[in-house]
Amino acid sequence: MTQEEDKAKEAARKADIHARVDRFKASYDSKMASHRANAQKLERLKAAKRSLQGELHHFDSYKKEFTNLGRSLTKSQFKGTRRDKFDTKLEEIV
Repeated sequence: MTQEEDKAKEAARKADIHARVDRFKASYDSKMASHRANAQKLERLKAAKRSLQGELHHFDSYKKEFTNLGRSLTKSQFKGTRRDKFDTKLEEIV
């Protein structure tokens, strides 16, 4: 082999290595962009979950208050259709 052939092979090998590096870099960049997008999505979901947990806690508190209200009022305090309507509405709320 001549020196020129060796140089040509070396240049081809370097070009192949650079092409591989470029492909791996593009793949890495793509995966990192996907990772960042997923991390942002995860943070939004975690924030939504925290918010929902707070709302559910408030809802449970109101539900308990209404349930206790229904239990605390005796049948002798009000009767008839008003009591029936009250019980129906209370069941709808709870």
